[in-house]
Amino acid sequence: MKYIYLDWNVFQYMKQETVLEKKSINGLEFKELVKKISNKYTFPYSEGHLKDLSISQEKYITEDLEFIKTISKNNILGFIDNEKIVIQKDYIDIKTFFNQLQESSKDELEQEINLDITSNTNYEITVNEMDENNLLKPFIEQNNGVLDDKVFSKFIMMMYQNINNPDLYKKFRIQVHQLKKNFESTTNTLIDKGSSYYSELIAFLSFMVENDMNNIKENFHKTMISFLNIDKKRIFEDLTIGAKIELAYSLLDYNQHFRDKINKKNRPTNMFRDIKHLHFASDAKYYITEDNTTYKKSKFVSEVLELNVKVLKMNELVNKFR
Repeated sequence: MKYIYLDWNVFQYMKQETVLEKKSINGLEFKELVKKISNKYTFPYSEGHLKDLSISQEKYITEDLEFIKTISKNNILGFIDNEKIVIQKDYIDIKTFFNQLQESSKDELEQEINLDITSNTNYEITVNEMDENNLLKPFIEQNNGVLDDKVFSKFIMMMYQNINNPDLYKKFRIQVHQLKKNFESTTNTLIDKGSSYYSELIAFLSFMVENDMNNIKENFHKTMISFLNIDKKRIFEDLTIGAKIELAYSLLDYNQHFRDKINKKNRPTNMFRDIKHLHFASDAKYYITEDNTTYKKSKFVSEVLELNVKVLKMNELVNKFR
């Protein structure tokens, strides 16, 4: 049976029967539609929904789990060999699965990060030309002015440990956005501009400052390959569909047209859950979301990666079945 993937916010609008006329949202009408077409489509849940639920108010968790179970008819999405998406009915009790995910999340936070970075990068840096606020600068200074794998490892470790620090992440994003200008205006701050390595990064650097949406879409495949040239550890054609979705979705955050607002409520890890939702939705007939940024990013990624799914809002799906 074909399936329709609902974003977490859609489940909530349905449960609360929310009506927001200005946003063309009608949770009650949409819930009735789901009942109407449930003989043709299934509406499964995934671990992505349960991870979204885990950060909700605890007093609503039990009733939210019951609502998900009712709408999904206890159909759950999972992966088998080569990331093939499958739907399994009554595979596991939803409350048990929720508790397992909460425990595994705690374990993930306690695990040490084992980085294996081999970028073959080894540059002497003109440190005094680097901005005092440059996040890489203290690591390069500690390494006697040399940018190498050890510097990258320590930097990525620091970013991982502080991934939910909104101020640090915003600072990091701004600096990445300014990379192209900085490379062109200084002598040897990070990369030798005459090297083939620099030329391979041009597409990614250009993407970050591109304003024309047509150019962004037309050149996005080159952008992804250019980004992978940073460490040359992965080849685009060899990536799984999940890895391609993660790469494409994550890169959009470095262009002003797609950038999420980062604050204490909307943390960088929220984006990882959005990526997981799109991966689970990638083989669906429709992916329904009411989050504007998720809608825009998912629609773009679906088109550039030629995924099967069509990304819609609630009223767009309702209109299709009128």
